[in-house]
Amino acid sequence: KKKIKQLEDDLLFRLSNSQGNLLDDTELIDVLAVTKQTAQDVSDKLANASETNKKINEACEEYRPVAHRATLIYFLIAEFSVVNCMYQTSLAQFNELYELSIDRSEKANMPSKRIANIIDYMTYEIYLYIQRGLFERHKILFALMLTNKVLVSAGKVKPTDVDLLLKGGGALDITSVRKKPKEWIPDAVWLNIVALSNMDTFRDIPDSVFRNDGLWRQWYDQEAPEMAKVPDYEDRLSKFERMCVVKTFREDR
Repeated sequence: KKKIKQLEDDLLFRLSNSQGNLLDDTELIDVLAVTKQTAQDVSDKLANASETNKKINEACEEYRPVAHRATLIYFLIAEFSVVNCMYQTSLAQFNELYELSIDRSEKANMPSKRIANIIDYMTYEIYLYIQRGLFERHKILFALMLTNKVLVSAGKVKPTDVDLLLKGGGALDITSVRKKPKEWIPDAVWLNIVALSNMDTFRDIPDSVFRNDGLWRQWYDQEAPEMAKVPDYEDRLSKFERMCVVKTFREDR
């Protein structure tokens, strides 16, 4: 563009200072021809550059899920310093892990496969790296928080469902909710059941406990209820939903 502007200025200067018949000014005709050819060359190069820039932007957008997952993990790590002030990871340190993940993850010809490989490798490797610096009692907590964030980000779990998992019925009052059907159910567990009924999958769980209290009590009394079949819901539970129902009845598990 600078070259075209320079040629245009030169052409205008010659036109304004030309004397006599313009067709007899050979220098002016030469400048005009050079200007025309240069303008065409520059126009072609700009078109090619625009197309190349478009392809680069498309490639960047295609790899945006990788950046999104990296952002999700980094801010989780930054937030985890609230658990213990010693849990500090600098952005520079994280960037090294991010770049290593791109270099070491399995290569693939298909961009979609390559992106999936980077995301899987990066998530697992950074998870292992952070776990090595955590106290034993905090390792499961970090794993749970990372899993929940990934599931919410992917749209597989609602943020409200994660809140129900973490908070249960702690905000409810036993005197202001539906009366519990059987005395073997502790008040805290019944409040959790009422709260759990706000999840789409468990809308009718209070009624289920009322109808089949024998099966539910048998399941409740299991040493490891997470390994047993959940009454009425066994065939339609995701792993997250199973975790919710186990925590609802048996927070010790």
